[in-house]
Amino acid sequence: MATSAWESHKIYLLTGDMATIAEPTVLLFSIGAGAAGVEVKIALVYFVLLLAQYVLIAKAVHNYGNRFVLNVICEEASSLLCR
Repeated sequence: MATSAWESHKIYLLTGDMATIAEPTVLLFSIGAGAAGVEVKIALVYFVLLLAQYVLIAKAVHNYGNRFVLNVICEEASSLLCR
């Protein structure tokens, strides 16, 4: 893999790790807020904002995955044409 494929792979893995961290955070922090006696309205807003963060990160992972695949395909095609 050349430079663009390495870079897109690195970003894809990083955003995947971010999504992996954000997913349990939605549940654990929301449950913790409820257990700590925080008002229901505030806990619900907190849950919705954390869920929105997870959805945005998951979408970024999907987009970076597509970018990575396309970079690899382009580099393989160009290496076949240059032979």
